[in-house]
Amino acid sequence: MVSVILDNIAAGVDGNELLASYPSSKPEDINASLAYAAELPRERTISLPLELSARFKTDENLPIEAAKTLQEAG
Repeated sequence: MVSVILDNIAAGVDGNELLASYPSSKPEDINASLAYAAELPRERTISLPLELSARFKTDENLPIEAAKTLQEAG
């Protein structure tokens, strides 16, 4: 249902119209869907122990910028 809500909002459907079209939905569902969508693109960093980061330094599939960052970190 999250994708239905987000698709409708992206198409410009008003929240009240959305609720009327999907009577089982509540305003909280719209808010939760928007909060979920906002969370998805957030950038996160995860610190790796040195022994794990060393493994990735030579990984040819690692993006160049990520490899440089790991090399600079030691």
